[in-house]
Amino acid sequence: MRLKKFFGFTLIELVISIAVLSIIAAVLAPIIIQSIDLFLMTRVQEELAHEAGFALSWMSEEIKTKCISITAISANSITFNTNDSNISINYLWDTNAKQLIRTAEGSAGQDILAQRVRFFEFRGFAPGDFNISAGTTILADIKVVQMRVMVEDSTGTKAYELATRIMPRYLPR
Repeated sequence: MRLKKFFGFTLIELVISIAVLSIIAAVLAPIIIQSIDLFLMTRVQEELAHEAGFALSWMSEEIKTKCISITAISANSITFNTNDSNISINYLWDTNAKQLIRTAEGSAGQDILAQRVRFFEFRGFAPGDFNISAGTTILADIKVVQMRVMVEDSTGTKAYELATRIMPRYLPR
């Protein structure tokens, strides 16, 4: 009698293969999940940094290159006249809508520079006076403007903060 040769795997070989693959999957699953979470967190932080950076960059450039006189400043707004036919520009943090808004005299409507703004602050400083805890409220003395913005993700759990100081070019020294 001739023995037939069977091709395939025995039950023991299949069980051992499944056990080895299960151990490998158990080790790799947390690493893969952690990598995905890190990627998503980094992406959210990048989006927040971009939004905060855009708003600060826009305001910084406009204040630095166009501001000829500051007409009003408070913790959440600044109004200044520009060298473009003395047009008045206002930046305001709307605390209820969590938006950073730009309005310009003679323009149609408002520009929303950033949304999901958790915190925003303007401070004006006299030359050489960089006391973080207090700024000056005397408009004629302001030569440096500090801005801080913090934006948050849609859930309110992650936030990103940026700050800058600007010396407007055309303010009298």
